[in-house]
Amino acid sequence: MKKIIVVFLFICFSVYPLFSYEGTWQQYFDLPVIDMESSQITGIHFEGFVFIVPGIDGGLAYYTSPDSLHIFSTNLPSFISVAPDDNNDRIFCATGGDSYSDGLYVFDVVSEQFENVLYIPGGNIVKKLPSGFYFGWGDDSLGEGGLFHSTDGEQWNAIAFFDDKNIIDIEETGEGIIFVAATDGLYIIDNGRISSFSTHRNMSGNLYVRQYPYDDEVYLAFGVGSYSDGIYQVEYEDGEITDLPVLNWIFMAHTIYEYNGFFVVGCKNNTSTSNLFLVEPVQFGEIHQIGSELGIDEIHCFDYLSSINCPNILVGSDAGLFLGTGLLTETDDVVITKPEIAISNYPNPFNPDTTIRLELAEAGRIELSIYNIKGQKVGNLLDAHTEPGIFTCNWNGRDDNDSTVASGQYFIKLKQNDEVTVEKMMMVK
Repeated sequence: MKKIIVVFLFICFSVYPLFSYEGTWQQYFDLPVIDMESSQITGIHFEGFVFIVPGIDGGLAYYTSPDSLHIFSTNLPSFISVAPDDNNDRIFCATGGDSYSDGLYVFDVVSEQFENVLYIPGGNIVKKLPSGFYFGWGDDSLGEGGLFHSTDGEQWNAIAFFDDKNIIDIEETGEGIIFVAATDGLYIIDNGRISSFSTHRNMSGNLYVRQYPYDDEVYLAFGVGSYSDGIYQVEYEDGEITDLPVLNWIFMAHTIYEYNGFFVVGCKNNTSTSNLFLVEPVQFGEIHQIGSELGIDEIHCFDYLSSINCPNILVGSDAGLFLGTGLLTETDDVVITKPEIAISNYPNPFNPDTTIRLELAEAGRIELSIYNIKGQKVGNLLDAHTEPGIFTCNWNGRDDNDSTVASGQYFIKLKQNDEVTVEKMMMVK
């Protein structure tokens, strides 16, 4: 890939209103929360929420009175996931501590006792979906895994297709189409027919079905600590996953939900000052960092409180349970001076080459890369420490293997320090 760098020193700053996206945060308790679900089970307060608290003293937790959080713990290994069964006043819990006691357990709310349902090493997730209960497990190091299904929580049957697959997450659309994320790729179940979609990389993260009226839209939070980390939309048709275009790049993205017209994305150990972001639900839309004052390193789960009339988001994290409201409130009277990063290229559309122009207002290490519409990296243009200024770089439409790329839309991705900027371009032939 041809690389030509020309440097001119030029410092550019801009003054503009600072918009506050911090809102108001309330912490309910400071115990870590790795999963939570709302139920209609009698006797559980705080809108019926049940939580999974990790650690030696952790377990299944819920409010037994409006101001009393009780943790029901046993000598079981680590609790991982929870799924309430409202019709029978019971709660299913998945455990996964790599021991012979791993598996699926059911907790009776009346007797406050646990009972084993399945002894399975490496439990990952249990969920209640419209088509029934699902329990996924797996261990890549042992080449083991699988997915169980039950319509009523009584009889559990393995779905043979997923034998030996490490199941990470499962979701169902409003049309009854089921999506399964395993470490080796994505799967779709449509009217009993199962097909796969290879992502060509190990999977880690959560699936999410956008809420009404978009409950046929499916998204994936993907984060393994690579340049491919981000939010992807799952495109599908006629029982087949057809594409996985990137919505936006976010480092170590782990889980995704919705807040007031935006996606809210939680990360694990993102290198920025926060692990919580509001993301515009369009390709490469606005990203707003929120919750930087909460001291959260890992976001595990989201939900909302229906009793609150204003838009809100309930966040389960390593630092506790938080409720956020007013997260899109603008503060117009604050003005700051902020360095600006600008990317452009000419010509655009181009054939066969184009000149990329960067305006950098501060020193730091920059990484300049080209990605295709699927979020796959085509190649690297630059990885070096730079001073402030204007830089130009020529791309001749070839990948790192010196092969000419196909016509279509591509993305210029610039990472400087911890800030990422993306610009579109089009190659035509």
